[in-house]
Amino acid sequence: MTNNKPSTTNNTSNSDILYQSPEHRLAIDELDQRLLELLLRGYKHKKIALEANAPLSTIQRRIRKIFDNQYIYQKNELNYRKLGLRKSFLQITLKGNYSNMVAQKISRMAGITSVSQVTGAFDILCVCLFRDVNDLFKIIENIKTIERVDSLSWSEEVRSIPMEGATRLEAGVSIERNSTLF
Repeated sequence: MTNNKPSTTNNTSNSDILYQSPEHRLAIDELDQRLLELLLRGYKHKKIALEANAPLSTIQRRIRKIFDNQYIYQKNELNYRKLGLRKSFLQITLKGNYSNMVAQKISRMAGITSVSQVTGAFDILCVCLFRDVNDLFKIIENIKTIERVDSLSWSEEVRSIPMEGATRLEAGVSIERNSTLF
């Protein structure tokens, strides 16, 4: 039986990283866990069936259930480089607690592909696509005109590094499977 309470020691294991109360515990078995790992690595259904040593029809049915239960969100991403676009990350700091209102306004702007409300050094993190620096500066200036925006800094993506050998699940998030954690 696993311990359902957060660890009080300084030695943090994967099972201690994410405290899951009984009402939020996931009910997935060993095969579903393996399917999640392989999906996050970008494997296609046929390759997953081979890796999991299970019939393709079983894999397809169980993957459909994984998406239906929203254990993974399906997200299509634009290959912006092939379209002659560039990608930038905008870090926005606000005056006061108005992040929802500002985030909603930004989400409706042309060029913005993602808006997240965050904690830490800034309040909102956005991803935008642009053709040239002039387009980026127009987006930045439009955001700066929104009431309650205090400051904005940006970084342009130079290269995206693909994840190899490890899944996002292995990077610190644990999911309970039956009575053990992985």
